[in-house]
Amino acid sequence: MQPNVTIILPVYNVEKYLRECLDSVVNQTMREIQIICVNDGSTDGSPAILEEYAMNDPRIMVIHQENQGGGSARNAAFPHIKGKYTCFVDPDDWIDLQLCEKLFRRAEETQAEMLFFEFARVDDRGKTKPRLRRRSPSALFGTEQPQLLKNDDYFKMTSACQKLWLSDFLLRNQIMFATGKQASNDVVQNWKGVALATKIDSIDDALYYYRFCQNSISNKKSNFTNVVDVYQELKNTLQDIGAYENHRDLYFKVKMYRIFRAYARSTRESKKIILELARNQFDEDDKNFRSNSIWSCFLPNQVFCKKVFAQKDKRFFSNLFYTSALYLHVFCFTFLRNISRRLGVAS
Repeated sequence: MQPNVTIILPVYNVEKYLRECLDSVVNQTMREIQIICVNDGSTDGSPAILEEYAMNDPRIMVIHQENQGGGSARNAAFPHIKGKYTCFVDPDDWIDLQLCEKLFRRAEETQAEMLFFEFARVDDRGKTKPRLRRRSPSALFGTEQPQLLKNDDYFKMTSACQKLWLSDFLLRNQIMFATGKQASNDVVQNWKGVALATKIDSIDDALYYYRFCQNSISNKKSNFTNVVDVYQELKNTLQDIGAYENHRDLYFKVKMYRIFRAYARSTRESKKIILELARNQFDEDDKNFRSNSIWSCFLPNQVFCKKVFAQKDKRFFSNLFYTSALYLHVFCFTFLRNISRRLGVAS
């Protein structure tokens, strides 16, 4: 009998949190599930914990591989997916016990190929942080009335753990993750899925508990320098599936925000690298860069407003300062370069 849902866990050195995560998975109210755990070369006690749980639950499959990164670990599970739907869980997080049941029921009702849901953010001490409503500009300015997500919003919700996939759609289109030991391996995967999907749905329930760890790969400052590579791969993918021109403006705005955000959060050494990358990136698309200036991005329907202004602590001032500084630097750099080129042509 086909399982209703396949849950995929890429595991790497998370012995401290793994049991809590696995308990939330194996104790789902929906029993008809498949659980694929990919041990990505862990050197702690994680492999032993996985084998222990697999011995006691026949629904669990454990795959062992050399350390290749989170994206590669998730991809390794693809040939073994049997569930009608698929979702991804990170092993230092945990999920609501009704996640599979609620998502499966909604997906069956709407026949969605992608079903997005909300998450709760939890710190290292287990304290749940206030939910950051990203549904609409009005939500950021104090209006709590839920509004339907627009198509652009789905592109920006890139987390692999924030959606349920129709497995046939996922496998047939080979919507896989970027490989290598890098952050943001789910950006290309999400954009490709949203670009190809004909039916997307969302629910407002927070069914996933995301543990914000300062030492996670997504928060290591040294990883922010790969942001340009990620968005170049995304551009190539969109071009390959014939979707780049339809989403060119949004792609550029999101890429611009991500580069500015990486600059704001990076170390001093990394800032030098990102500055040079930003110069080259925005010089290639000077017209788009200037039409999406930092001030226009602060308008209520733009990426900067939704992201930067959503920060309600000291990060807001840090992000605002560094994004403004980077924008002015690159703007002046590209402006002077264009003047120099024109003078060269005139002479």
